[in-house]
Parts: sequence; structure tokens; C-alpha cells
Amino acid sequence: MHLQTKTVRQGINKAYLKVTIKRADLDHFKQEATTYLNNLVQAEGESEEHLKGYLRDFLQNSFYNNEERLVNTSNRIDLGIYSGKTKSSTLEVLIEAKKPGNTREMITKENANAKALQEALLYYFEEREAGNEDIKQVITTNYTEFFFFDAQEIERNFYSKKSLVKTFRNWKSDQKVSSNTDFMYGKFGEFIADSDANLNGIYLNLNDYKAKLAAPASEEDDKKLIPLYKLFSPEHLVKKPFANDSNSLDKRFYNELLHILGLQEVKEKGSRLIQRLPEEERQRGSLIENTIEILLYDQHMNKVKEADVQYGDSKDDQHFGVALELVISWMNRVLFLKLMEAQLLSYHQFDEKFKFLNFDSIDEYDELEKLFFRVLALRNEERPPAIQERFGHIPYLNSSLFDATKLEDLTTRISGLDDRAYLDLYSKSILKKGANPPKEKLKTLDYLLRFLDAYNFSAESSGGIQTEDKTLINASVLGLIFEKINGYKDGSFFTPGFITEYMARETLRKAVAGKFWNYMHPKSPTTPAPPSALSGREANFSRSDEISGRV
Repeated sequence: MHLQTKTVRQGINKAYLKVTIKRADLDHFKQEATTYLNNLVQAEGESEEHLKGYLRDFLQNSFYNNEERLVNTSNRIDLGIYSGKTKSSTLEVLIEAKKPGNTREMITKENANAKALQEALLYYFEEREAGNEDIKQVITTNYTEFFFFDAQEIERNFYSKKSLVKTFRNWKSDQKVSSNTDFMYGKFGEFIADSDANLNGIYLNLNDYKAKLAAPASEEDDKKLIPLYKLFSPEHLVKKPFANDSNSLDKRFYNELLHILGLQEVKEKGSRLIQRLPEEERQRGSLIENTIEILLYDQHMNKVKEADVQYGDSKDDQHFGVALELVISWMNRVLFLKLMEAQLLSYHQFDEKFKFLNFDSIDEYDELEKLFFRVLALRNEERPPAIQERFGHIPYLNSSLFDATKLEDLTTRISGLDDRAYLDLYSKSILKKGANPPKEKLKTLDYLLRFLDAYNFSAESSGGIQTEDKTLINASVLGLIFEKINGYKDGSFFTPGFITEYMARETLRKAVAGKFWNYMHPKSPTTPAPPSALSGREANFSRSDEISGRV
């Protein structure tokens, strides 16, 4: 059998490599890893049980206390990571450890056929025969060198081999000449020696990272520690789901957004529908109630033709339907702007002047409307002088998203909302966990912008270190949220045009720009890299109909 090892970076899921980690979490890991390595130096000559304690504490304190998972022994198994807080939980990671200096029994990159792997295989087979189908990793280590084997590799190379399983079962039932464990180790050794298969694993020598782990925080050095952090994290070792932005609905964000909108999600006949809150729970400051009040008392509904056909027979249904359509249009724009703001900040090295969507500069709904129609909808030279001075650095978006809708022309625009309407904080508001949580209700626009600013709207995770403790909300997550909100009538969902158009256009632009550049600049050693598709001051989103698809 041929042992093929990958580096730490090569062995980590590529999508997980792109996930940012928090500065505080990395610093904590560095401290625990440094303590562990220092303990090993001071423990020269100590028993194997003593060393196990150091490794257990390193894993437990680095990650698994927070996960409420136990790291401990399991019968003859040196160490294991369990699915829960007690030994009655399922064993998910199996660790076989050898004392430093025990070169005879520890595997190496050149030789996998050593007792460390043979013992690990024995314990793996015992777990599998006991019905454990949840093992994620098998690890062998001498406390500084580690070999990580995905359980699927062990399954494929060993437990799927019928003859080997039969030998193990016969030995376990005392049908072989010896019931001694050395007999079975020998059988595993023979199998490994005779096999031409490849056994894939990750190799790590923790001593190679010792200097960087102990060094003060440095952006350049710490980025090199990120794969090491991720190797020991539960997202890798026990395959805990990580933030998969294209498939994961952020329920915390979604629920608080519904609160600000004045909506609720209900289950009706197997479908989840978006509805207005019950009368006793409604707040005048929510966007829906604020809008309905304008429609009700300013007689805007008189201009909406066939309202009963489009929105329902009752006046309440008609007011709610029109208000919801308006609010969704406004929120489409606001959330798109939040995504754009994040891109501009990233592109301009986080220059604060590109952080334009905040209550300091947008303190009234009138100002938000100006941003919609006098900034994003107009080229810089077409903007009023006062707008040029304030927002000249914000690009023009040639998109139907920033054209007034027919319903807005017939009824009201966002500027018609009452700026002085207040809204209570959501009971589980993310704002309550900030450094200076609001002590009372907020003006709704202030609440909305603070709420959005509490999240990270970066278009793509960089895989770097996140200095702010903010959950990532990107275009794909927003797409899932608006599928739910836009499907309020009958439980069918729509992907909002601004999300689909944004993703499709960016993909096409990059592909076409790359092809054109390669055509104009045939490859040579001196060929410059193609320019970014997003470079330049103008983000030219061509005018098109909304690309909306019923899912």
C-alpha cells in the first residue's frame, strides 16, 4: 500500500478554505497550540497518559468545549472526539498516539505499515462492527507529527474488503489460532504490505508552525496559520457544516428582517407563507404598517386599477398587497446597495467614504430616495451639484432596479414614509449583542441601517481573518430570503431579478472580459494580467428586464 500525503492546505475542503475566521478565534487557537507544544517540551520522560492529557486539553480547549463535544479515551482507544458531552455519545474521531521517539511503532510518510496504523484499524473495525457509522477521521500521532485519514479512505481501503472483514470477525469470535491483538495487527500488516492501493492522508508536523504560533499577531504570518486552524476545527475533523452561502438561510437575519418589515411567516396547508402580523402585534413604525397608513389616509389606492383582481376582494387585502409589493421593491434596492457598498469598501481598501449606507448620511427616507434616483440612476455628470459633492464617488448603475416602478408612480415612493415612526427592537435582535446596544426603540430607518451594518455583506469570503465579529450575508443568502418573501401569495417562490441579474451579469462580464483580453494579448512571458471586470468608477449594469424565474 502506498501512502500519499497532502499538505495541510491541500487537505482542507476548498470551499472551507474560503471561509473567513475571526481574529479572536485564531488568537485563542494560537495560544492553546503554543501552550500544548511548550507542555510537550517540559514533559520529556513523562508517561503516555500524561501526554494524552496535554493533547486532550489542546483539542478540548481550542474548539470542542464550545461545541459541547467530549475529547477523551474510549476503552483501548487513546483519544476520541465524541458527538456529545459524554462517553455515551457516538465516537466520531479516533486517535492512536505513540510516545515521541517511538519510531518503531509510529508510521512515517515513507512507511504506513507500522503498529500505529494497525492499532487504529483494529479500533476502527471494532467501532464499525458495533454499528458506528459516524466515524469522520482516523488520526495517528506522536504528539507533534500527525497523520489525518478521512474515514472514507479507511472504509474504501480496508473495511470494504470482505476477506479482511471476515478475518477480523473470525478472530473476534475466537475462531483463529490466537485471540491476541498482535495476531490481528499482523493480519492488517500483511494486507497493507500486499496491497497496491493508495492510502491518502494529510501530514502535519506541528513543530514547523511553532515560531509562528508563538509570535505576536502579524497579518502575513497569521494567514499562513489559517489552514492549520481549520485542520483541527470541527468543520474539518467532525465535518460540521460550515457557512455554505449558496445553500444556507440565515434564520437570525431573516427573522429580524421580517420584524422590521412588519411580517411573519406562517405554515398553511404544507406551505410557508408570508403574512401581515396579527392586529395586536402590529407596530406603526414597521415598513408595512407605515406604508399601509399612507395608502389608507392619502387616497393613493384610487389610482390602482383592478386592485381586487390583483390583491384580493377586501380593502385590507388590497392595502396589504400593494404595501408589500412596494416594500419589497424598496428592500431589493436597499439590500443591493448594501452588497455594492461592501464591494466598494473592499475594492478601495476599506476607505470609510465608501460606507455610504448609514444613518449619519441617510437619516431620512427622503435621503434614501435621493440615493435611489439621483445617485444610482444617473451618471455622475447628470447628478445635481449637491449630490455630486456628496456621492460623486458612488458609481452609476444603469439598471431597471433604480427606475421607479409603475406602482410607485401610482401610489407612493419611499420618501412618503414617516421618518418619525419608531419600532421596538426584535426580542432576539443582533443589536442587543453589540458594544453599545440601544436602550429603547429606534426610528425605523435608523434600526434598519444599524441592523444591516451588523452583518458582513462581502460578495465572497476571502478565507482570511475577520477582525469584526459579523456573520456573512452575501447575494446568495439574500436570494434565499427573498425567495421566501416574494412567494407570499401562494407559497411559490421567485428569485428576485436584482439577485439573478447581478450574479449572471458578473459571471458573463468576467468570462467575456477574460476571453477578449486573451484574444487581444496572446500569451507570452510578458503578457500583463487582464484587468478586473469591476475596475473603473462606473459599474455599468446594462438595462434589461428583471430576470425572474419561478422555482
